[in-house]
Amino acid sequence: MSNIKLNFIHICDYASLADGEKLNVMGIFKNIFGFQLPIIHLQMFIVSNITVSEIREYIQTLRLVNSSGVDIISPIKLSSSVINENNKDIGLLIQLNSVKFEKEGEYRFILDVNGEKVGEVPLLVSLKK
Repeated sequence: MSNIKLNFIHICDYASLADGEKLNVMGIFKNIFGFQLPIIHLQMFIVSNITVSEIREYIQTLRLVNSSGVDIISPIKLSSSVINENNKDIGLLIQLNSVKFEKEGEYRFILDVNGEKVGEVPLLVSLKK
């Protein structure tokens, strides 16, 4: 397996690419609050960036799992090819809509590249008291 370095992974309110492939990220968060279960979060974005060591194709898989490790949405797979020795960074920008959280607790977004886990970010879901 090639050497892969996770530069960042964020959950946020909004993300986009501007001219020159500049990443815009707004409202990074790690907590979701609701008034009753299930909690439905209408929109969130997941952004990440990795640096790889080889020129080749990379399959990134993003999963959202509950505290038992069970997927709560279908895993999302994206393919990227590194073709230039001078730029070995690969970004990921995914919009998720109407994600349903049945229970309070800790969830995790997990990023795998070519079947190898490279990082994760926790997400705490709770009711407002």
